[in-house]
Amino acid sequence: PVAGPITPHHETALRELHHEIFARPGYWEHHLEGSYPVRDELRTLKSLGKEWLYLDHGHAEMEWSTHCNSEFVRWTLRECGVTLAGPHPATLVDEVAPDILRAKVRDYATVFLPELLTWTVLENAWSQRYAVTTFCRILHTLETGRVTSKKAALLWARDGLEPTWSGLMQQVLDDRAEFSGEPTRPGRVEETYAFAAYAQGLVAVMPRPRQ
Repeated sequence: PVAGPITPHHETALRELHHEIFARPGYWEHHLEGSYPVRDELRTLKSLGKEWLYLDHGHAEMEWSTHCNSEFVRWTLRECGVTLAGPHPATLVDEVAPDILRAKVRDYATVFLPELLTWTVLENAWSQRYAVTTFCRILHTLETGRVTSKKAALLWARDGLEPTWSGLMQQVLDDRAEFSGEPTRPGRVEETYAFAAYAQGLVAVMPRPRQ
C-alpha cells in the first residue's frame, strides 16, 4: 500500500512508469495487474468500495477502480498473500469473516450473469467457461466461507455437486487453456444456463447465518 493519498504528481509518475514497463519486451511486462491502495483504507472494511489507482491485466493505461477493493481480494491478500519484502499481509488488512464473504456472494449470485451478458455472450467460449467457474466459486464460498482458485472450485464442484454437472465441470477444466475467442462447444451454452439456474437455486435455499 501507499502511505497516503495519491497526489496528481504521484499519479502522473505511476502512469508513466507503467507505460514504460509495458513497452519493454518480455512476457510479464504485459501481464501485470493490481492496485495502489492507501494504507489506512486497506486496513479497514469501512473503506470497501473506494476507488484505487488500478492497472488491468494486459493494459498499459491505469484507471481509478474499485476492482481490488472487495471482500474477496482483501480475504485473499490476508489469508494467501506471499511476502516478498515488508510486513506480513495479515498486519495490513483486517480479517474478513466467513459470513461477510457468504453475504457478498449471495448478492453476487443474483446479478453476476445479467451483468456478464451486458458485455459478452455465452456463445463465446471464454465467457461460457467464466460463467461456470464463477458459479462454482460462489457455491464454494457459501459452503466453506473461504475464497478459492478457479481450478480448485471447478474440481470441488465436479466431485461434490450432483453428478449431472460433472461433465460440464470437466469440459471447462479441459478447455481452460484454449484460445478465448473460439465458439463454445455444442450444447454447452444451454447447459451453462441450466447450471446457473441450479446454482442460484442452491444459493436461495442455503441457510443464512443468525444475526
